[in-house]
Parts: sequence; structure tokens; C-alpha cells
Amino acid sequence: MKKKKQPQNKLNKQFTHPAIMNLILITSAILLSFILILLSVPPILKVARTKNLFEPFEERKIHTKIIPPLGGVAIFIGFTLSSIIATDGLSFDSLKYIIASVIAMFFIGLKDDLLNISARKKIIVQVITAVILITLGDVRFTNFHGILGIYENWIYNQYRFVSFCYGRNHKCFQFN
Repeated sequence: MKKKKQPQNKLNKQFTHPAIMNLILITSAILLSFILILLSVPPILKVARTKNLFEPFEERKIHTKIIPPLGGVAIFIGFTLSSIIATDGLSFDSLKYIIASVIAMFFIGLKDDLLNISARKKIIVQVITAVILITLGDVRFTNFHGILGIYENWIYNQYRFVSFCYGRNHKCFQFN
């Protein structure tokens, strides 16, 4: 007796394509992040108002009224949780180093918002997080996929042109 072949559902086949799944994951991460930020801003503002945490007016600030300096907390919560949830089950080895760097940057930013730390301390933390991302996380910009008309070949060709002009042959801009 021959088994009757079950017809495949075209809808399931369409959503199992890797490109479609990636698009769904990215869209869900963005939507989740937006929802988390919307839900976390009111409690953060309430804490800032009850604890009287407001940025003082300074010449280098652009705001015209007092504002709580804790907006980065909502962005941190939204980015971190949506990144972890949206990449669940995917093999993304660099994520732990990205999250570690985001946490370090978050805490230095929070400390700066509350205590105004020096620019030297901020740049030291930024350099350390960049080194963590590049060396341990192997995170590099190798291709911009056409954003602002920039591709991998454009960057490489610009590098080759500059190194040719300034490295081996200084007659590049000389006209005879």
C-alpha cells in the first residue's frame, strides 16, 4: 500500500527560508526593543523625579528645561533584552562580548550622568570596550552593504590609493 504524500503548506515553506527568518528576527528585535523602551521610560522618570535627579543647566548643554539624565537606562534595557531574546538559539559567539561592552559603556554613562566623570575616564573605558570587541569578540566592519554608497571594495581601494601615494610612490600628485 502506497502512502499518500501530504501536500506541503506553502506558508510554512515561505517562512522557513533563512533570509525571511533573519528578517523576522530583526523585525521582532526592533519591535521588542521599542516596546521595552516605551514601558520602561515612565518608571525611570518617576524614580528620577522622586529622587530629584535632574541635569543642571550648563553652557555646553542644549536643553532649555530641566530633564532627568536617565534616558540611557531605558535604551540599555531595550537593547540588551531584545538582543538576547532575538538571538536565542542562534550561534552568535560574539554576543557575549558585545553585551559585556554594552554593560561597561552603560555603567560609565550612568556614572557620568549622576556624578559627571572626566573625559579621560570615559575614553579609557571606550578604548577598553573597543579592544574587547575587536580582539575577543572578533567584531569588525568589513562591509557596509552600500550604506551611504560605501562598500568593502571602496574602502579597500581608498586604502590602497592612500598607501600607494604616501607609502611607496610620492609622485602620485605630481604633474609633469
